[in-house]
Amino acid sequence: MTGAGERLVVVGAGAAGARALRALTADGYAGELHLVAAEPDGPYYRPGLSKQLLSGAQDLDQLRRTMVVDPVVRRHDSRAVDLDLDAGVVRLENGTGLGFDRLLVASGSVARTLQGIELTGRVGSVDDPTQVARVRSWVASAASGGEVAEVVVVGAGLIGSEVASTLAAAGARVTAVDPSLTPLAKALGSHVDALARRWHDEHGVRVLLGRLVTSLTQDEDGVSVVLDDGQVLRAGIALIAVGVRPATDWLAGSRIPMTSEGAVEVAATLLVPGHEHVAAAGDVADWPSARLGRRTRVEHWAVAVEQGAAAAYNLTHGEPRPFDTVPMFWTEQHGRLVHFVGHRAPDSEWIDVTEGELPRGGRVVAAVSGGVETGYLLVQAPQLLRRYQQQAAGT
Repeated sequence: MTGAGERLVVVGAGAAGARALRALTADGYAGELHLVAAEPDGPYYRPGLSKQLLSGAQDLDQLRRTMVVDPVVRRHDSRAVDLDLDAGVVRLENGTGLGFDRLLVASGSVARTLQGIELTGRVGSVDDPTQVARVRSWVASAASGGEVAEVVVVGAGLIGSEVASTLAAAGARVTAVDPSLTPLAKALGSHVDALARRWHDEHGVRVLLGRLVTSLTQDEDGVSVVLDDGQVLRAGIALIAVGVRPATDWLAGSRIPMTSEGAVEVAATLLVPGHEHVAAAGDVADWPSARLGRRTRVEHWAVAVEQGAAAAYNLTHGEPRPFDTVPMFWTEQHGRLVHFVGHRAPDSEWIDVTEGELPRGGRVVAAVSGGVETGYLLVQAPQLLRRYQQQAAGT
């Protein structure tokens, strides 16, 4: 693998794109490397937005330190808006037509929002580092002046719950709203969903479940969030945390195979069937998992990092390797560490498999499908993570 005389373009400055570029430079790729970055702030450690950046433990420069891209990479700070496969050109928002011999689609995901609501002024998203830093500054300023910042978080799923936890620890008075009665059950199971509600209650977070936001308006003094039961929540700021979707609008009409939710359908090698000079990795990639026996897509940092390296190898070597993995993600809710490793099928049952008494009230809960343990949820038990990663992998 030399790449001499070629140009490889990576669209996306997230975990998958940054890891791919690091792998390519380390492997001695001799062609031109180009990075298309929709965010001028990237690449940075994105999970840190709702953790370290929002809490004030780290600033954006610190989140960038683990994501440094080699200076040999030519950077384009503009958004990809179109792909012409026949011509081998990615068109950018700034008017540039960037030709390529090989292409990695790693454009990640974009935050969903509520219909008719703009993310401006006092309404922000936890997906934007500038908005997150502004919220943190506002909460800290209120606390230093002896006041309590009022925040409404729309969404009480994995990220919304984490945001509520972080803001409460910073001294804010938080209300979280979600249309689901069990917003964390899908990601973390009913056991953690119930625990999280108890943790929120212990730390003064008001959680309104089964409630829809019907309107959200703002004025110079704050925001008014109206719910479907007529309640009006008044706060200084509102944060939207209702999930993400693949950032693949720029691929529309390109003949790249897509799923109904907008992900790129790739082979087990992460290469696009019929267009093997194109690969996809990270939140945008939908691939056939041999381990699961079905196609899957995973929106977690660790998987994006693994896929970035795998896609880089397969794009530039003659014998591509099938990709598969045992996913792992983690969250911190009111000082409690929660890890999940493995897979969870839609019909999974959650069974407590804790052995003995663990420190800090730790628990281990298995996701069981068809009588087989396919994944493990560890609550306050990081010391057991390696063991259950091996069990989930069948090793």
